[in-house]
Amino acid sequence: MSEVADTYRVHQDFVLPPLAAQGGAVTAASAASRSTLVAVYHDTDDLRLGRAGVTLRRDSCNGESTWALSLPAPGGEGTQREITRPGVADEVPQDLRTLLRSRLGGGAPLVPRSTLRTRRAVYQLLGASGEVLADLVDEAVETAGAGHGKLTLARFRDLQVADRGGGPQPVLDVGRALLEAGAVPGKVAPAVVGALDEGAIQATDPPAPAPVAKRDPVRDLVAAVLRLQAHELLDHELAVHLGHHDGVQRLRVTARRLRSLLRDLDPLLSGGWAAGLQGELHWLGRALAPAREAQAMRERLVAATARLPAELDGTAARGRIERVLGAEVATAAGVVRETLGGDRYLALVAAVLDAARAPATSEAAEQPCRRALPPIVAASRARLRGRFRRALLTPEPAVLDRARLAAERTRYLAEALDVVYGKDARRFAARVRRAQEVLGEHQDAILAARTAQRVAAGSRSPQAAFALGVVFAREQGEQRRARKRFERAAGEVVAPQRLGWAEQR
Repeated sequence: MSEVADTYRVHQDFVLPPLAAQGGAVTAASAASRSTLVAVYHDTDDLRLGRAGVTLRRDSCNGESTWALSLPAPGGEGTQREITRPGVADEVPQDLRTLLRSRLGGGAPLVPRSTLRTRRAVYQLLGASGEVLADLVDEAVETAGAGHGKLTLARFRDLQVADRGGGPQPVLDVGRALLEAGAVPGKVAPAVVGALDEGAIQATDPPAPAPVAKRDPVRDLVAAVLRLQAHELLDHELAVHLGHHDGVQRLRVTARRLRSLLRDLDPLLSGGWAAGLQGELHWLGRALAPAREAQAMRERLVAATARLPAELDGTAARGRIERVLGAEVATAAGVVRETLGGDRYLALVAAVLDAARAPATSEAAEQPCRRALPPIVAASRARLRGRFRRALLTPEPAVLDRARLAAERTRYLAEALDVVYGKDARRFAARVRRAQEVLGEHQDAILAARTAQRVAAGSRSPQAAFALGVVFAREQGEQRRARKRFERAAGEVVAPQRLGWAEQR
């Protein structure tokens, strides 16, 4: 089971406000269901999980034992993604160990760090018809833990509001009422870290990206970029392990984005470390590519057969697609598991995290952003315009694909510069993205046509082969239409307008 809950910190004597907001979806709250829970939190000796905003605990209640892993989730401060598994008292379930592998560097031992006794009250938040919309969990905690050779004691109280089918609005309404009554959003660093030792409370590891101004040294931008991508890498790896539909593609895009940014920011880096990291990110992107391609092609071709005319029965073709590409998806998924479970990937993650913590920058990185970044933007834009002009003159597949890759690289750079240049960088990135997406559609149509031809070649069903032949012809038509759309989209990119926001000042 997994859930996303909003967390709030309150003092010991905090009094819950009325939970039925006037005019809101919540009209009543049930009487509290009360219990006492004993939780043993596990971490490394150096609190590696806690400093990454992660908690791993074993809950015991009424003689039953459950393991719970809480990880930061998108959505803002205080939001957590929690995964629970039944398990024996002293053995972390293997799938939870897999989710923690990158954060633990592979083999750092997990040990009990703190024991918490929690008095829990759970209120069901009800709608007008008595249906359960959300839960409010009120937890008063007393803790004892071993931290740096001494016993520390702490008391704290948290409130959690979790959706139970009512959607986001009841959670927001109740959260607003709690804030107005004096609650504050929960901290990124879990409370158990503070219970272990006052000195253990610190920023997440790696640190979160900080704002960067044009006058700041450009090394601050390098650090912000690397920190953001390090967190993205860990988040998207988690999505893969949890089986999210687009997890592999998101992880692959992160690897490609980070490699691209390292190439563009290379004049600001020192020590040669970035070249090796680029090579490993290239390896990861290539290792994930077959899984993305097999999944995308299966979905595209199945959808294409569903759009065939009524007189063409696509059933046999869909069956053929599922047999051939379904097997390829399963094989590629095994490669992904092997890749993420290997030592090479673990070393790559460690290198990304080290770079995010303390990037080695050159003397040029001491310049302010307003001086150091314009030449980098100008070089990227010049490369992009040159590739687009060649693609307009010679719209062959290989030339168009090189233009697509150049657009991707320029877009990644512009999106990274959002932290410095704001809406100007976002608008430029949006123009480039529109052209890139057209070129991406062209490339996908090429792959789909090739795949349809390959799948049809081994079919013993005339109906399947004919239907796939029609799909092949339609995908060739999509290629022609994408080339026409590119001619229009390219105009916004090759036009000789100034980028005043990215000029030296």
